[in-house]
Amino acid sequence: MLAAEGILYPDPAVKITAHHALVSRFKDLSEIGMNHLNTLGGEDAAQNSQLFWETLLRDVERMRPELLILSSEYIFPGMRQGELTAMRDGLRGMTQDIVPFIYIREPAGFYASACQQDVRMGRDMRGPGPIMLRARLEALIKVFGEAKLRSFARSALEGGDILVDFVTHGMGRPDLLDRITREDANHSVSAEACAILQIFRQHVAPERRGLPDPYANALTDVIEIIEAEQGLENRARLKPDVARKVRQCSVDYGWLRKTHGLSFAELDYEALEKTMAEPQAALLDGGVEEIFEVDTTIRDQILAALMLRMLGFRNTNRNLMQKITPKRLWFSWFRGLGLRRALYLVLRIDQR
Repeated sequence: MLAAEGILYPDPAVKITAHHALVSRFKDLSEIGMNHLNTLGGEDAAQNSQLFWETLLRDVERMRPELLILSSEYIFPGMRQGELTAMRDGLRGMTQDIVPFIYIREPAGFYASACQQDVRMGRDMRGPGPIMLRARLEALIKVFGEAKLRSFARSALEGGDILVDFVTHGMGRPDLLDRITREDANHSVSAEACAILQIFRQHVAPERRGLPDPYANALTDVIEIIEAEQGLENRARLKPDVARKVRQCSVDYGWLRKTHGLSFAELDYEALEKTMAEPQAALLDGGVEEIFEVDTTIRDQILAALMLRMLGFRNTNRNLMQKITPKRLWFSWFRGLGLRRALYLVLRIDQR
């Protein structure tokens, strides 16, 4: 449908929906994180990046699109000025009209999202500290001459929806909204799910630290089903003092408001102007409970539902869960049986 409208959104060349191969084409692969490298095919990353680039050149030459959309979360803030310059020069072989379009979260939301990704990948979370974006954003604007910035806050998005907002303001084609099919692939993970996943990743395939794990991904899917069945909210909320700390020390957001007019209701800009810049926080030794508000009752209900699925029962009625979730059930039962064996069995039963 997009092609018929003169719009090209290239096939990413690997089994992801974004164009991370574009970043790898202009970045030293030795500096790319293991997760990013793995999504590009591991040892075949360089070959896949080159394949994506060659295919992109051919598609642009063949289609002559009015609009080319390239998307990757690794462009900003992941690329340095020299890498951005190389990418710009490569893209200028197709067009001189290149406009970066960037969505920016408020500091606490940015930090919460990063912590969730760390848990999913089996990495240590970083402690609450400043979200730094000024240096990389200044470098990007210096290279491309401009950048369009949008708030990722739901209240600021067109229709409260990221797809509607991008089609309207990024593509400038709101007339296409009724013809675009939505596919939600990146779901939020609750604090309770994060607490369970963190234990799981510590005990199952620890050698895959920093990499996606198929069993952890399957467990996430099962928990999402259970939360939906029980009507549980699947958003992770930072502890108030953690959110406050991140917002109070993210001084780059004061510059962002003053220079680009992008502001967030959650921030006290008067206080930010008086705050001294802090270094990046160190990695945490503790667990999810130090960062997020974890409801232990809900966590235990989810674990009880996982146990029922392991035993072959699919009825995870919420009232039933509340009756069979005694204090410390998840701890004593799972540790007694062995976490690796118990949760592997859960996933195998659910995937039959």
